[in-house]
Amino acid sequence: MRYILFSVIISFSSFFHFANAQNAVVKGVVTDSTGNYLQDVNVVLAGTKRGTSTNRQGEYVLMIPADQPVTLIFSYLQNLKPYSMEPLNPGEERELNVIFSSQLSLRQYEIKEESGRSKIMMKKIDPKIISHIPTASGNLESILKTLPGVSSNNELSSTYSVRGGNYDENIVYINDVEIYRPFLVRAGQQEGMSIINSALVESIEFSAGGFPARYGDKLSSVLDIEYKRPLKFGASAEASLLGANAHVEGASKDYRFTYLLGGRYRSNQYLLNSLETQGDYQPTFGDVQGFFTYHITPEFEINWLTYYGSNQFRLIPESRETTWGTAEVVLRLNIFFDGQEIMAYKSLLNAVTAKYQPDPKTELTLTGSAYQTSEQEYFDIVGQYFLDQLETDPGSENFGGVKYSLGSGAYLDHGRNNLYANIYNIEHRGHRNTGNFWDLRWGLKYQHEIIEDELREYRYLDSADYSVPVATGDELTVESFVKSRINLSSNRYSGFLENTWELSKDYNSFLTGGVRANYWDYNEELIISPRLQMVIEPNRRHNTAIIRQGQPDSLLKNNVQLRAATGLYFQPPFYRELRSKEGTLNPEVLSQKSYHAVVGAELIFKLWERSFKWTSEIYYKYLWDLIPYDIEDVRIRYTAKNEAVGYAAGLDMQVYGEFIEGLPSWFSFSLMKTQEKMADDFFVEEDTTYANPGYLPRPTDQRFTFAILFQDNLPMNEDIKAHLNLVYGHRLPYGPPALPQFRNLLRMPPYRRVDVGFSYQAYSAEKRKKETGALKHFESIWFSAEIFNAFGIRNTISYIWVKDIQNNLWSVPNNLTSRRLNLRMIVKI
Repeated sequence: MRYILFSVIISFSSFFHFANAQNAVVKGVVTDSTGNYLQDVNVVLAGTKRGTSTNRQGEYVLMIPADQPVTLIFSYLQNLKPYSMEPLNPGEERELNVIFSSQLSLRQYEIKEESGRSKIMMKKIDPKIISHIPTASGNLESILKTLPGVSSNNELSSTYSVRGGNYDENIVYINDVEIYRPFLVRAGQQEGMSIINSALVESIEFSAGGFPARYGDKLSSVLDIEYKRPLKFGASAEASLLGANAHVEGASKDYRFTYLLGGRYRSNQYLLNSLETQGDYQPTFGDVQGFFTYHITPEFEINWLTYYGSNQFRLIPESRETTWGTAEVVLRLNIFFDGQEIMAYKSLLNAVTAKYQPDPKTELTLTGSAYQTSEQEYFDIVGQYFLDQLETDPGSENFGGVKYSLGSGAYLDHGRNNLYANIYNIEHRGHRNTGNFWDLRWGLKYQHEIIEDELREYRYLDSADYSVPVATGDELTVESFVKSRINLSSNRYSGFLENTWELSKDYNSFLTGGVRANYWDYNEELIISPRLQMVIEPNRRHNTAIIRQGQPDSLLKNNVQLRAATGLYFQPPFYRELRSKEGTLNPEVLSQKSYHAVVGAELIFKLWERSFKWTSEIYYKYLWDLIPYDIEDVRIRYTAKNEAVGYAAGLDMQVYGEFIEGLPSWFSFSLMKTQEKMADDFFVEEDTTYANPGYLPRPTDQRFTFAILFQDNLPMNEDIKAHLNLVYGHRLPYGPPALPQFRNLLRMPPYRRVDVGFSYQAYSAEKRKKETGALKHFESIWFSAEIFNAFGIRNTISYIWVKDIQNNLWSVPNNLTSRRLNLRMIVKI
């Protein structure tokens, strides 16, 4: 416990220790006997506190004392390799490459995705996959949408739903710093790029539920991103019809300083021109970000994560034509527009972390971060619309023309919304691993939030047969009007304590238990969240004995890992949950709460002389103190009341493997059902009392999803590769506005999308030895052609509602992008 009490003092008291020591450098690459890079191999200087570990390219760098003999100890999966070295001169650099034998690697079961299984239920994803997968958004989150339990019906957005939760229920970290989404964005085309720059990513871990206490207070999922700590110079550049990005990385000669810098520019105008609303789209999204580290001593380092993003979306709409219906009844809506829509938001993030390792078993960090966002949403849109029924009789002379005019009218949407948010926090984290029994983690965090929101918007409709506003004196009634000014300043205090116990080496069994606490002074609520996980490999002891004895593989049992997780997961309300549809805050809103139970299995098996992995998880979540909401494109509108209970239950499955060596593919399938009901026997909506209808589908109730990510190459030319990204999502629920008794009783069409890509590796690092010109400096050059929405399916994201002359309410689908061809070039140095 002394590490928890004195860790901050220890960190800064050792700030200048060894600052003037004379050091040399040892570096190298660690592989197995087949040449595969080994990640997370521990490298320790014997008899000292100095140590490091290898990255995913198997590389390591370690500073050692000069002018004296030393011994390095390499440890990997319970195997140790000591290496003695003669004295090195001050500033001298020595290369030491290490090979671990794969004799005990359970040869029939190895799969390249992982170097050993995780102690907790977090899925590792290889970031190299992202660069060649065809995705319309270009965001890293697109790869998540092909995983089991994850769904999204909007290719223009980085948002995703996990096991029945909404977008706000997912937590994202970059180097242990929590990341926030924009507040005011309504539609996917406004969103731009996510903050994660895939060119800078070193590792990706994801959990769809049941994650441990070290991760934050959210109901659904966690995405844990680590940026690179480069050991040598590198760079990349990419250009396509949708934008461009570039990055550069490297380290100083003595490896004390490393840098990682990237910039991106993107314009979705080419994609948005395929939408049904025709007009002048002017989307401009750009950002720059960096990650810098400096080793003051071998034990003490400072790192700085910085980000600035500017996203602007402007639309001057001209017209829209939407045709929908059945074989018997076909309707057409025509709208002619005046006005424009402007959406702009700028984000700034800075995070500085001091990391201290007093010994190889202990790591202490202190992080201070500041996030600022400035968002503007201005629009004045005048629309004149005509709703017609078309002639469907092929024998009619007017076939395909207007049969009846059902209504016409005009409307005005006006908005002047401004939001400013500042989020400051300071956090201490510690990790103490003493061996088999104690793998202890802890953390304390203080966060201060300042949010200023100015909201003014209204909708006016005028039509003799559609909506007639009533004039009373000098007042004119409009359909909706919201005006508010909010200033919110509050403080949050949170912490966690977590430990992992190794129950058995023979069965590779671990138990992870922890607890989180969170207090928010705005609603004065204290929450305590205990969590528990366990993993075990029941056949590991038997299989290890068979391999050591040199017996045939036929005697091996299934290489399976069983796992289970349970716990309480609470989500304290953030600004969006507090604000009602009328623009007011409810300080009595409490945390949304859930109980998770997850049971899963992972089986590694042989097929076609290759290793594959099958995973399956069954889960149940009981939810209470829910805040009901509706989803309009990517905007979530809460009721700002804890007035519902619910549940989510389902099954997730995935098969992962390399049908072609070096090209991972997977197939994902999920079944899920999530519903909620009002906690009381009745509820009031807009001064009308309704009886409790019982359980109704939640807005994310997507009963099943299926996804394929498949990669292949041309048999006669392995430099030409094909990439398939297929997603199918069941029909999401929706309902008419202002009629809560019919909420979510209708279903949208299913989401079906196929993106296909073809890439050609014009140059690779293996050809360097043959090159003597400028190409010898390049690592690879790729050219790609991508077909987005290859089948041209018009997917529906939301609906607008209009009435005809008989006061019938019609839902008009808002459709997403159609087929588009994109060309890309990627150069790496």
